Amino acid sequence: MAYTTFLPNDIILEILKRLPAKSLMRFKCVSKGWLNMILHPFFIESHQNHARTRPDASRRLFAYSDRYNHLVLSYHNNDHPELLIQTFFSTNMKLDFTSSQILYSQSPLWLGANTRITSECQGISNIANGLICVHNYDVGCLEKQSLWLINLATMQKRSLPIPRVCFLHRSSYFLGSDSSSKKYKILHFCSGGEYDCQVLTVGRRRWRRVIGRNPGKELGLPEAMSTDGRIYFKVGNRDLHVLTFFDLHTEKFAHLSIPEASLPREGNTGWLYCPYYLQELFEIRGKLGLVRGLKVWILEETGWIEKSIILPNHVYNGTFVGYERNSKIIIKSSQGGDMTSKYFLYDLDTSECAEAPGIAIHDLNFSNYLFGSHLPSDVCNMKLFNYIENITTL
Repeated sequence: MAYTTFLPNDIILEILKRLPAKSLMRFKCVSKGWLNMILHPFFIESHQNHARTRPDASRRLFAYSDRYNHLVLSYHNNDHPELLIQTFFSTNMKLDFTSSQILYSQSPLWLGANTRITSECQGISNIANGLICVHNYDVGCLEKQSLWLINLATMQKRSLPIPRVCFLHRSSYFLGSDSSSKKYKILHFCSGGEYDCQVLTVGRRRWRRVIGRNPGKELGLPEAMSTDGRIYFKVGNRDLHVLTFFDLHTEKFAHLSIPEASLPREGNTGWLYCPYYLQELFEIRGKLGLVRGLKVWILEETGWIEKSIILPNHVYNGTFVGYERNSKIIIKSSQGGDMTSKYFLYDLDTSECAEAPGIAIHDLNFSNYLFGSHLPSDVCNMKLFNYIENITTL
């Protein structure tokens, strides 16, 4: 007599949620039952929660974009010495360079100051749970604009409708997740016209105008990050000691009180004409973090908690450029007369600081790729992100 052993579904779920996104995408074809399980919202959330504990699920991303509609995403597994480059032309999001694994180099090359990390990256939104928006725009020609939502783990992409309000002006898009409905939403800012802001729920085709007082004129086109159902902007009101955010559930703008010490000392004050710009915003364990100089503030349930960054003597001109898992922030240091920059991981819990040569080599190898690909370095914009893989279906 033949015996067949079946694993209970809860055991299968526990096994599958420990697998990387790439494997799960292949396993969708095993059976209809597995397909339904992998696509179920409960499993997707469970997989991402577990991914936060997996070192191999945390990835760094260097993003390059330019005014000629090139978009290059350079992936780097934080614990694996390989660089994966994928190239898009954002007009139609055609993948024209499948992959290139660039091994670590022992002889970094200085490629000039034009290929560098900056505070802005044209056409690219903030990253929210491993998803990113890419906007290709041609000022004055609505037909040549396109908007895409990309899952960085699965490389699935979805075309999104373009709002038809201020096509003569540059637009910025911000991405986040409604903590109540679990739906992803996109906020649209326009740099001119009436400064209308609109919001789109992913999966729908109609943009909705944001009701109520619109701080678009004061915000301009700021940088932003999203966490806990809000999109926080790196701008606010100095006189009121507040930070501006957009609540993705109520779809309204509001303010958050911030420590006075986190404000810049220089510059005029006022809401209408001179908003202040914080040095950096970041997410740490699902909470909002502020960085100014060598001070960090983390928003806990009881209020703001201040931490000091104590760097070793050999690390100077340190600049915050990103956050990694386990309470570590990434510091970029310009080493005096040296032309190359060094990167350090600083642990906010233990105050330990260690050099991270892998990030520096990733930066240089990516720059080397861009230099050899003849992309226009005079308009090169690069930014460093860190994200946890997500298997959300778009």
